[in-house]
Amino acid sequence: MDGKYPRRGPGLQCSVTGTVIGNPLFKMVKNGTVPMLGVTVTYDEYDGTASACRVTLFGDQAQAIADRVVRGQRIEAVGTGSLNSWDKNGEKKHGFGILAQRVRLLGEAT
Repeated sequence: MDGKYPRRGPGLQCSVTGTVIGNPLFKMVKNGTVPMLGVTVTYDEYDGTASACRVTLFGDQAQAIADRVVRGQRIEAVGTGSLNSWDKNGEKKHGFGILAQRVRLLGEAT
């Protein structure tokens, strides 16, 4: 390795297993050439409290699962995590999101 650290890719690699809440958003981006699927997933923290994060998936897999992901669907997403901030009605909001490399559907929607 010549004293260098191995490259693992940019950002914080993470995964989440949880339930899709709200309506999934599927659309074509980049001038209609790239499929994008966005879902909000709720999951339990280590202390039992509920949290949520936004999962975004691009490309062929987004298109392949878009019609099967529904509210109540359990999923596992693996990708790069990031903290995000935005303004809503003049108030600063913060949240965690995952840019997924892979999303796996777990069972039927409840």
